[in-house]
Amino acid sequence: MDEYFPNVDKYEGLLVVDGLLTDEINSAEIILSLSSPVNEAELIPLSGAEVFLLDEYNLRTNMKEASEGRYVALDSTFKANAGESYKLHISLSNGREYESELCTIIKADPIDSLYAQAKNAGEFDEDVPFPGLQFYVSNHQLNNDTSYYVWKLYQTYHYRSTFDIDYTWEGELISNPNATELRDCWITD
Repeated sequence: MDEYFPNVDKYEGLLVVDGLLTDEINSAEIILSLSSPVNEAELIPLSGAEVFLLDEYNLRTNMKEASEGRYVALDSTFKANAGESYKLHISLSNGREYESELCTIIKADPIDSLYAQAKNAGEFDEDVPFPGLQFYVSNHQLNNDTSYYVWKLYQTYHYRSTFDIDYTWEGELISNPNATELRDCWITD
């Protein structure tokens, strides 16, 4: 058997566009980067681009660079409308411009049920248990197309202190008159 070494050098430094546009408020996000060598995988963010969306009526939604290479809608209340079409326009600092075709936002199918089962899965080795949850979703397929699903998982953790919280620190010790009310905390990531 002979080893095969594909010529992938000519694919370094190419524009990579990773984006998401949905009908949720503040969901428009475009990440621009440059491709890296196949044997040196790294994210090379692309800053300084002009990025905007155009809808089918040529209404423009400008995007700003929120962090290096990450562009979000300037209007934080922007949301795409289901059934309408949008295209992405990118102008780079080197003068190159890119524009996508119009793409239609598809209305989400309603969810019938959602449940999870505790499962062990091998992350790197099937013989090594790796605890986790397997999620199952059933829905009505209104458009008979299973190509357009995006699921986001938000985790909320509940922390409960074993002890009453008699004092808090706000630059100084402050007595807490309701020592049991601060025992429960939640955080979402």
